[in-house]
Amino acid sequence: KTPWTPEEDEALRRGVREHGAKSWDAIALALPGRASKSCRLRWCQHLSPELDSRPFTPEEDEEIIRRQREFGNKWATIARYLTGRSDNSVKNRWNST
Repeated sequence: KTPWTPEEDEALRRGVREHGAKSWDAIALALPGRASKSCRLRWCQHLSPELDSRPFTPEEDEEIIRRQREFGNKWATIARYLTGRSDNSVKNRWNST
């Protein structure tokens, strides 16, 4: 695994603009060495404009605690209750507190 470059990030953004955020096989064709799954994860966890990059609020922390008791460590399920938060960001928040 190699870190994503700014050029690759831009190619990924362009691919999503052209194909939508569902055609990962088509998008990956423009990114040599990157699999469709890798492209999807990069978009969903780092680049999507729908992601909220602000610090977590106390209310979000309470929601994470409540949902973790309900679902265990099912971060994708928990993230559905937090607008703009990825499963990875929720997991990282849980592990950092």
